[in-house]
Amino acid sequence: MDSPNKTRGAFSTTATSTTTSQASDEISKHTAIQNREDVQQKISVEISKDKQRGGEELRLPGPIENKQKAEVEHLQAVLERMSVEHSALQSRLEQAQKKEQNMRREFDKQLKNYQSENQKLLRHLNVMREESKQLRMSNTSLQETLDQIQERAFRSMDKGGWTVPEDGKIRDNFRILGGKIKKWAKSNALQIAGGKDLDHLTVDQKQEIIESLSGYCVPGNWDQIIQMMTPSVAKKVPYLFAHAILSRDIFGGMFENPFFTLEVFGEVDFPAASQLTNLYWAMIEIDATEAHIWRAQMLRILQTPSKVSKSDINFGRRLEANLSRMGAQRSEQLLSGPVRYLLDMTSGDEQSVMKALADIYTFAGQLSLSVWTQRSILQCPKFQPNIRFFNGNELMSAHAIHLLDEEDTQLDGQPVITIIQPAVLAFGNDNAEHYEQHKVWAEAIVLIDERK
Repeated sequence: MDSPNKTRGAFSTTATSTTTSQASDEISKHTAIQNREDVQQKISVEISKDKQRGGEELRLPGPIENKQKAEVEHLQAVLERMSVEHSALQSRLEQAQKKEQNMRREFDKQLKNYQSENQKLLRHLNVMREESKQLRMSNTSLQETLDQIQERAFRSMDKGGWTVPEDGKIRDNFRILGGKIKKWAKSNALQIAGGKDLDHLTVDQKQEIIESLSGYCVPGNWDQIIQMMTPSVAKKVPYLFAHAILSRDIFGGMFENPFFTLEVFGEVDFPAASQLTNLYWAMIEIDATEAHIWRAQMLRILQTPSKVSKSDINFGRRLEANLSRMGAQRSEQLLSGPVRYLLDMTSGDEQSVMKALADIYTFAGQLSLSVWTQRSILQCPKFQPNIRFFNGNELMSAHAIHLLDEEDTQLDGQPVITIIQPAVLAFGNDNAEHYEQHKVWAEAIVLIDERK
């Protein structure tokens, strides 16, 4: 075992060695620093000398300078290229941003339009829903009324309360109606000596008269049609044309539509004529025979047969009142039309003229309602091109102004000028059969061109 002195000696040797090493390092550092300072001083001196030589630039040896210059030029080219690319990208970015702004504005505009249109559609939808609701309520009410009418019809069938009118009776009623129309026209028409005495009428007024005879008169203007008449016929033009205009309104408007006289003005609890007519024609497409039976039976109950309930009587009175109201309205409409140019209203008794006319319409409405209770189909033929008269033809007879006897054939083959009153044809019978056959309930009354 070593003694303490030896140990202390070892430590002392080690410490001395360490101190020497540290001193050597310090000397090396000091020497390096001194060398750097010397280099810096030399560089500073060289720089000062360069400045003194006129500020000449410090240049590196040739190869190094060329390499650095090439690298700088390369970097400048890259920088310029990147600058160009940056400018292009910046331009594209600005264009894209501008396009985005335009698209956003257009989108906002379309969005507003769509929102506005959507609001309109929603409002329209709400209106349509409300109308649909009202129509459903109205349809329910109409269906209830229709059911009541059908119930009365079936009750009437069970009671045997309907008798089919004979054809002779129907023909008599049409003769009565024709007589009423003729009397009214003759009593109220202007009295003139010849067609020229109507020269106080303007061309437009005369044309209105001709147009009001559409479908009942030969094509042409006023003068052309008057020239087709003999003087004795021409002086009766106001009466003849007034008769024809009234006939056209009654037969063309009331007898060709089975439900025309059922129009209830101002009331909503009864089906409108147009609704019943549309239903009737729809049923004809499915089963014509059953449709005609249904139509006839519907109208029969409205005629108030002999055995009816109290409600049926009230319904009949209500229908009668509406027919009278219809007559008054139709007469007022007619007298405000072209027929007024043909009438003599100087007597001042316009109320009696209108009342007489309203009575004719009411009678015609009752007759129309009555004949449509038949299962036959009614037609009132209109004027046909090149139609010619032949005495004895079951469809027509000459107006009394021509003074023809039953066997007089002097006007046979002559052209017809005007239908003064149309024929009434009934197709089929009350057994809902033979709709290809017809019978004549009223023959047409025609005005004939007597010129040879």
